[in-house]
Amino acid sequence: MVQTCKKGLRKICLTKNKKDWDLAFPYIAMGYRVSKHTFLFHFSPYFLLFGKHPIPPSSTAAQMDQVVDLDSPAIWARVIAKRVVLFRRVMPMAMENLSIAQHQDTL
Repeated sequence: MVQTCKKGLRKICLTKNKKDWDLAFPYIAMGYRVSKHTFLFHFSPYFLLFGKHPIPPSSTAAQMDQVVDLDSPAIWARVIAKRVVLFRRVMPMAMENLSIAQHQDTL
């Protein structure tokens, strides 16, 4: 996972502002966690940890359904880059909903 995150961060730093690498890291990590891996028998780390598949919005589910071939760094970097873009769009909405739910729980 460390090497994958390094490659993702390197790609982000080469294409974006290097000072914002820490803002991109959660998206790279999320992409790794919900990706199905060939060496995990086509399961994602998320599934193996929680015992269920993540439930993404329908617009992202089709894009996340691919199995990631970790033997090909080029494919891996391309899939992670796509998912970074995807999660940058989806995560703020999810975090807003989480914040609202936490506030309601507090009340």
